[in-house]
Amino acid sequence: YKCVCCNFYSCCCCFCFTKRVAAVRQGEIGIIEKFGKFVRVAEPGEVLLDAPMGPCVPFETLQRTMNLRVRQQPVDTNTKTKDNVFVTIQVVVLYRIPDARMAQLAAYKLQDLKSQLNSFVDDTLRTTIAKVDIDDVFTMSHELAAAV
Repeated sequence: YKCVCCNFYSCCCCFCFTKRVAAVRQGEIGIIEKFGKFVRVAEPGEVLLDAPMGPCVPFETLQRTMNLRVRQQPVDTNTKTKDNVFVTIQVVVLYRIPDARMAQLAAYKLQDLKSQLNSFVDDTLRTTIAKVDIDDVFTMSHELAAAV
């Protein structure tokens, strides 16, 4: 009998019944869970997952992968200046997950990253722009970048 997993000729392959293989792509990081609880973070490449009872009961699963590349999020904000003039500001925010520890926090602490990022940028821009006149808004790009 030839094992489908490892191509060895044997009646029982112990490795095939105790481990499963999953792949994490380059530029991503994997979140491994065991019965729904976080276990570890998987680096790019092949990952061995515990499955002592074979494929019918996977103990560990690759729950999700998270992108480590730099991404951009455009944000349009309507706000009022100190002299009661409404302005629309278009901002592009560049963000990334810096390391494995932060990937774990992002996976379990953030519900919807894009909407939460939009809300944070909106609140910050409204607070900052409400303190200045319309003439100063166009010259304060460095202050806005530092605030966000």
